[in-house]
Amino acid sequence: MEKKEHGLLTVGQLAQGVGVAKHVVVHAIQQGLIAPAVRSPAGYRLFRQSQVQELTLVRQLQALGFYANQIKELRALAMSDAVESDKELLFNGIYDRHVEHLKERAEHYLELHDRCVEERDRKRAEVVGRLPQHNDAP
Repeated sequence: MEKKEHGLLTVGQLAQGVGVAKHVVVHAIQQGLIAPAVRSPAGYRLFRQSQVQELTLVRQLQALGFYANQIKELRALAMSDAVESDKELLFNGIYDRHVEHLKERAEHYLELHDRCVEERDRKRAEVVGRLPQHNDAP
């Protein structure tokens, strides 16, 4: 069992607090989405309790399709000293760009869907037309 050191959490404890596997936390660290508060003398990465909420937010943004760079941008904005009205404008801009990107992707996939259906129908006609006809009549 991993122990808490001065109220800090290990990778495993952070993962448990968020409800994810340890490798998910390690991946978030590698992507720069979350950073350990400190390292223990033994080299363990340790996190503050508040980082459970931070990683939970990261996971929620990932579930909405945000990329690592967008999540970093939102986190940097949250920690910036900008006035609230500027933060709101910047936040809306990041979200609006993401929503537009999702819309473009959805349109692309719908076009791809239509092309696949058309191609299926065309290929079916070619293949079915080549099959020998079975006449059960004597």
